[in-house]
Amino acid sequence: MYVKLDGPLVFDAWCDGLAAGRSYVSDGRTHLMDFTARCDRTGAVRECGVDGSEIPIAAGDTVAFMVDAAAFREDLEPLRAELVVNGFPVAQQQLAADGSLAQLTFEHRFDRSGWAAVRIFPGGHTNPIFVIADGQPICEPRSVAWCLRCVQQCREAKMPTYREDERATAEADYDHAESFFQSLLEKARMP
Repeated sequence: MYVKLDGPLVFDAWCDGLAAGRSYVSDGRTHLMDFTARCDRTGAVRECGVDGSEIPIAAGDTVAFMVDAAAFREDLEPLRAELVVNGFPVAQQQLAADGSLAQLTFEHRFDRSGWAAVRIFPGGHTNPIFVIADGQPICEPRSVAWCLRCVQQCREAKMPTYREDERATAEADYDHAESFFQSLLEKARMP
């Protein structure tokens, strides 16, 4: 885990940067630094981990994503850098694996809110930048369904471990979580 710091490497500052999302994961040979987004129509620019990593746009706007990338492989075989939107690769570029720094730019048109990240599989992945179209929340049906299944699986696995005096509260909490994700799933499936 690499974290961008504005000053010296101090544990508290590192933790603050990590919590803010000014970070990326890496195998140590792949680097994705200074991930930013820009909407030319609005002039909005956001750096990952700053201002909640949210960039406001209008539905239909195109957003440019920029990242400074570097990678090294002994065989110098190029790697594929990808823009991932809502969990799916939507654009790719080749990255020389000679250790040199390259500035990559990807563009994607957003008809609704979503998130975007850059990855070099399997070596590195940025934190996301959240693209907020027309002020609407990000609501991907598959992601919401996954969350609902996780709550249901957690309930099934954990309920037998609760003490008798904790079960009513746990049941109410699981009911609330399932209800929340179920209603969100219904909204996500609406046109």
